[in-house]
Amino acid sequence: MNRRLGLACLAAVTFATSSVKADVIASLFNTGESDSRLGLLGNVLDPHWTITNPNGTLSAAFTLADSVLAGRPYLASLADSRWIQPGSGLLNNAAAGTYIYSTTFNLQGTGFDPTTQQVSFRVAADNRIAGVILNGHALGFTYDGPLHNGEAFTAFSDAFTISNPSFFNAGLNQLQFLVVNDPLPAGAGDCYGPPENPTGMLLSVNVTAVPEPATYAMVGAALGLFGLRRFRRKTS
Repeated sequence: MNRRLGLACLAAVTFATSSVKADVIASLFNTGESDSRLGLLGNVLDPHWTITNPNGTLSAAFTLADSVLAGRPYLASLADSRWIQPGSGLLNNAAAGTYIYSTTFNLQGTGFDPTTQQVSFRVAADNRIAGVILNGHALGFTYDGPLHNGEAFTAFSDAFTISNPSFFNAGLNQLQFLVVNDPLPAGAGDCYGPPENPTGMLLSVNVTAVPEPATYAMVGAALGLFGLRRFRRKTS
């Protein structure tokens, strides 16, 4: 009995979190991801992202090579996602201020339904994420690192789900990340040579199915029966 209930519960949870095929939004890309869904090479243009500098000018987004990040406390790139930064990918010094990392994606003809499917992401940045905006709607997301010290480049944030279906457009959408590059402290040095103050972002996006209420009920019922069975065995 216990085994059957456990398997039923596992099946329900698996169904509840089943992934939609990765290319359901064909025009939505991670940072540093190619059209074939693999990570781009280092120090190349990322065609899917642009960056607005603190002074309002636009920069192309370039990937950072793993060799450039070696020995530094940056989170490693993924197989399908690389760090990007404004300008050439040589770990540039960057002005302090807020950079807007922007991408667009089109939902027309994709079959994506925000009431039954959802978009989530994990992100790392140098130094921190001050906000995320979808089509002008603030998502209420910020991230300043696992230790809340402005070192969001050391680890991914927890996964964040865009939960409001009304924020999506049926056609073209714009997703923006506000990345703050903090100023270097006065007189700061750097163990790698002259003082550096780079900025950048690493993003991983996922599309999954929204669990239906019936699935939650199935999970709850299975857990309830499982607990009742254990309780009866203890009291018998």
